[in-house]
Amino acid sequence: MPVPSGLSRSRRGPAHDLPMIVVIPQLICCFISTIMDQAAIPQGQPGRNGHARARCESRERLVNRIARIPQPEAGWDRTSPQWAFLSRFMFILAYAFLVTYQAYYLLDKIGSARADVPQQIFLGTLTNSVVVIAASLIFGKLSDRTGRRKIFVFTASIVYGVAMFVIAIASTFNGFLVGMAIGGLGFGMYIAVDFALVVDVLPDQDRVAKDLGVLNVASALPFSLAPAIAPAILAIGTGYGALYAVAGVCAVIGAFAILRVRGVG
Repeated sequence: MPVPSGLSRSRRGPAHDLPMIVVIPQLICCFISTIMDQAAIPQGQPGRNGHARARCESRERLVNRIARIPQPEAGWDRTSPQWAFLSRFMFILAYAFLVTYQAYYLLDKIGSARADVPQQIFLGTLTNSVVVIAASLIFGKLSDRTGRRKIFVFTASIVYGVAMFVIAIASTFNGFLVGMAIGGLGFGMYIAVDFALVVDVLPDQDRVAKDLGVLNVASALPFSLAPAIAPAILAIGTGYGALYAVAGVCAVIGAFAILRVRGVG
């Protein structure tokens, strides 16, 4: 199955996602098949040469079957997709905190008038979106030219964490806009490169769509969990500043999780 246009194409051959679980049963089947092959040799007195020839043929069939068992490529780590999942989950959780509670943040932390909040959210979103578009174009091309993935995803997550901390300590609307601009830089860099990195670490390039569907849970689940987690943070913290500080920590955790991914630069 070809990798969709615009995504990085892995140069690895097909690799198994659960090598030990699949290889061991196939080896057992090969040995059982060999025993059955030997049992199927006609009984009688074929002579010493006949028995030796039958054993050689059985061994040859066994070797050929083992050679056809898919083997993971050297250097590929089967835990890499799991670390990529965790990294994306923590990054999107930070983003979910931001977009879900920014109206309450403006009312409670910044002290904006209720009538001004819609316009302020529009301005914040516009600022964020402009930077996201510019950052995704620039860093996406830069990642393709250098062939590097992890360093961009790591940096993007750190930048986004810094943006959350800026918003957490902001006391004016201008401070909020600065945080949204920094967040746009991190988010644009992230979405441009992380998707390509995920495709590179998938275990089987013939099942890209299925595996991407599983990894997409890391993008959807945080929006369900954020409203469940936020009340507890607000109850034990000092308001929405504490909530966005936790969001910054989530983004930083996502940054360090991506460093555990193997098999990609």
